[in-house]
Amino acid sequence: REKTTARIDGVNYAQVYFIIGQKNPDWEKNEQFAARIHDKLEQKMPGLSRGIWGKSAHQGDAEYNQSLTPNSVLIEIGGPFNTLEESYRTADILADVISEIYWDAEKVDAPAGASNG
Repeated sequence: REKTTARIDGVNYAQVYFIIGQKNPDWEKNEQFAARIHDKLEQKMPGLSRGIWGKSAHQGDAEYNQSLTPNSVLIEIGGPFNTLEESYRTADILADVISEIYWDAEKVDAPAGASNG
């Protein structure tokens, strides 16, 4: 529990861990995407992310279907001793962060003069 829980402002959260399968030939792109999520999480809630673990072929599957689509990442929330409430708190923040990343990308990719209304 001590490895998977963050106490932030007096509230317990299940920590997030990003797993990148390095057997995928494009794993570095997925790692960059995971780093964007990690960095944004750390800006909002320092200590919520445990970081990124690049898993090689020598450590198991090391692919996790991450070759099927770009920006794929396995996200672990908490561990067996975290409560459902801690996991839900984290999932809400994680969803907000991923949503922000998505909408920021939409603005960048929008045609000139397009409205995001």
